[in-house]
This record gives sequence, C-alpha cells and structure tokens, in this order.
Amino acid sequence: MDFDLYFQHILAADVSRFALSTPIDYLSAISNRLGCRVFSKREDLQPVHSFKIRGVSYKLSQLLKCKLGGVLVAPSTGNHAVSVSYCAQTLGYEVVVVMPQQTPRIKIDTASKLCKEVIISGENCQQSCRFAEDLAAQIGAVLVHPYDDPDIIVGHATMAREIVSQLNYQQIKAIFVPIGGGALISSVALYMRRMMPKTKIIGVQYDGCDGMRLSLRAGKVIVHKPLSSFASAIATEKVGEETFRICNKLIDDVMVVGYEAVVAAIDDFYRHCRIVLEPAGAISLAALKEWCPKNSYGSTDVMVTLACGSNADLSLLFNNHSTIQTQQDVCTSE
Repeated sequence: MDFDLYFQHILAADVSRFALSTPIDYLSAISNRLGCRVFSKREDLQPVHSFKIRGVSYKLSQLLKCKLGGVLVAPSTGNHAVSVSYCAQTLGYEVVVVMPQQTPRIKIDTASKLCKEVIISGENCQQSCRFAEDLAAQIGAVLVHPYDDPDIIVGHATMAREIVSQLNYQQIKAIFVPIGGGALISSVALYMRRMMPKTKIIGVQYDGCDGMRLSLRAGKVIVHKPLSSFASAIATEKVGEETFRICNKLIDDVMVVGYEAVVAAIDDFYRHCRIVLEPAGAISLAALKEWCPKNSYGSTDVMVTLACGSNADLSLLFNNHSTIQTQQDVCTSE
C-alpha cells in the first residue's frame, strides 16, 4: 500500500468498538526538570492496558467485512494476544494464541482466560510467528500478525490521530515511539509526516534488542536475536518487511536505551502518576530524558512520549533490586 492510501485509511479508521480514546497527560514535574513541555499518551488505560487493542480492533473489523474468520491464530509476546482474545470473544471467533517462552506470566494468564488455547513455542516473537503461520495453514485459520500487517498499522495510527487533535494541532517538536516489530512507529510516521512534517519521529529500542536500528543501518531487514528479555514486549528477532519499508522512508532516528534508564523512567511514572508501566511502556520517556541534554529546544517545545502498556511482570522488575530503587546512581529521576 502506498503512503497516500495509508493516510486515507487512517483518516477513516474507526476502532471505537473496543479501543478507548485515551487521555494525553501533561507531566509537569518532568517538564520542569527537562525545560520543555512533556506529554504522555496514556495507552495503559485501554481495556487490555496496551495500545495493541487499536490495531486488533481495526483488523477484526476488516475480517468481519470480508466474512473471514472462525478460528484466529495470534502469535505474540503478550499484549497483541490478549487484545485479539479480548476483541474476538464478543465477535464469535475462537482464538489460539502462540507465545514465546519468555512471555511474562501476567500476560499468559490473562490470555488463557480469554482464548481457546495458549501454546508456548519459540524463544522469541519471530519464532512464535513462524510456528503460528504453520499452525494457521494446517488448521485453516486466519493469522493475525502482531506487526507486519497494514490493517494493524492503520488501527494503531488512530493513536497519533488522537494525539494531534488532543494537543489542538500545536506543533510537536519530537515524539518518542517504542519499537518491537515496528507497527506502532510505522503508524505514527505515516500520520505525522502528513500532519506535522517538521516533527522529529524518534524510535526507541532496548539495548540488545535493536533489530530496527541495525536493519536501517544495513539497508535491509536483518535477523538479530534479542540479547535480553527485560523489555519482552519489544524484543523481536526480526522487524516486519512492511514496517521496515515505512520506517526506512519516514522516521528520523532510532535510539537505544539501557536497563537503568528504563527502570528510572518506570520510577518516574510511579512517583508522578502512580502507575506501574511495563518496560516497553516507559522506554519512550527514558529516551526523551537521554535525548534532551544532547539537543537544542525551547521551554515551550512540545515533546510526546507513549505510555503504551502497563502489563508489568513485577517479579522481573524486582529481579535485580529488592525495590525499584530511587537512588541517583540507579534511577536518575532527580
């Protein structure tokens, strides 16, 4: 699909059957600290506590129009599978979920309550996807891919559409977007490049899980085995071919942040908003905090981060710390 056609679909997309129009919060304490106006899109407030419900809602609406379905197979590190299961239960679909071994228990348990079956297969999302593709072909089911699907991308773009509207179309200096398979940043880029071409679109990946950054440098999609499961929701072995095509043309940069920066951002959100985000949900704030000291901007410039999920595995968050420490040497939130 060409970019103009994507944009037309995004303008018309309706995900309201299952997804909420979430608020965008002004983070006053963090804004004062960084010297700019920082906003956070609160996708943790979706019914399944993740932005993934947007793409899934749109995808299933298209399947209904085409009268496709019966059984759906959803490969996922968690949030996509939960979203598919949540939406499908009211539409008469049966869902088989395929999750990798590293999937947090909270996501496995949630999906198990909503879907027909959960199969644990593969070390990462890409291996689960390959298993799911074979399974769907064997049983005659419809594969609902978590990221390399134009319908998923269009549905996710409703978030960017809301952000622009909620900020009253004022110019956004930069928006920081987590990258796993690449559907979310592709959706943001497709909309923002048309609406606000001067906005910097900055992707964010976790250290050791930077397949998109490496692919963009190589000029092609490469396989990169994730070296960490801490930010499991964005630990993808291979980004999508379609998402790579979009990102290669439309985004400005990809940042990589590490463990301490992400934990500090989780701590920021807890202390200032009283929410506990999963690592992928806090990573865009972590990137903004590292970006600001290295770039020029004014006190009125608008920066947008995405609190894209709060299905946190607390046992993982506390694995290396008896508490989420707030000492400056670990959590640089002061």
